[in-house]
Amino acid sequence: MLWLLLRKILMTNVYMILFSCSSYILNLTLYLDSLYLSLIEQILAVIVVELRYFPALYLLLDGEEQKCSPAVRRGISMMHGNYLRLIAFWLFFLPRLFIGLLFLVVGVLVVAPWVQVSLATFYMELKQQEKIRIRSKSEDDIRQGST
Repeated sequence: MLWLLLRKILMTNVYMILFSCSSYILNLTLYLDSLYLSLIEQILAVIVVELRYFPALYLLLDGEEQKCSPAVRRGISMMHGNYLRLIAFWLFFLPRLFIGLLFLVVGVLVVAPWVQVSLATFYMELKQQEKIRIRSKSEDDIRQGST
């Protein structure tokens, strides 16, 4: 699990470097403020890495996978077609987290567990979708084998 967290940090930094190179080119051509571009590239890097690595941590915690690399590959396949759902999830909760910060962090004590329980529920839905996908694929293979 530690390797997964280190991998997430490394990949976030790699994406930030890639986005900073592209933002440098945009800065030269459009004369934009570099402060805003650096903030945007950090946000984009976190979004890309979080979308990619979200189910891997739950797969390791759940005992479904034992190693980091298979967990990441399986997590990517589980997230196929569900990226917009996860983005909508975070768009739903981010304003609530910011409002919780405004109320002397007391609101975050309410919203943070709500976020974690919702993420776990989202993971369970992804597992159900994966089971259905595997079952339908095996049924299709059986049908093709019988004809």
